[in-house]
Amino acid sequence: MSDENQKIIQGEDRELNAHVKKSDGSCFDITGYVATAKFEGTAGDVTAPSVAIANAGGGEWLITLTDTETNAMKKGNTSFELTMVNGTETRIVQYINSLTVTPSLF
Repeated sequence: MSDENQKIIQGEDRELNAHVKKSDGSCFDITGYVATAKFEGTAGDVTAPSVAIANAGGGEWLITLTDTETNAMKKGNTSFELTMVNGTETRIVQYINSLTVTPSLF
């Protein structure tokens, strides 16, 4: 994720950038990986169907959420999990309290 908490309004289409870094702070190369993202929802988990590599060498994913998906997300500070797979290798990256979801004003 970016260095700051990202905000989502329920019911809006939204794109999020998620950065993956090594323990030393350098970028994790995600070349060859595919990913899914799972968010905390009001009635169970919300899975984002669209996760694409934005910058492989920079470890950056682009997660696209539809209005229906953001509407189903849990309000308040919430977390999500990015599962990355490359062949038989699976890595799970957790982003704890990295999003703030607010209700739509409309």
